[in-house]
Amino acid sequence: MSTERTSWTSLSTIQKIALGLGIPASATVAYILYRRYRESRAAETDRCSD
Repeated sequence: MSTERTSWTSLSTIQKIALGLGIPASATVAYILYRRYRESRAAETDRCSD
């Protein structure tokens, strides 16, 4: 537990901001890629059923 505190406190303010913005940004990118994948799979299913 103490190692987590020391590693977080050793980060600069800029690094903390980058980390705080980077995690939601990467989650957003992952969600967009998932949606594209799911939509492409649905389109393939529609083409096969015609």
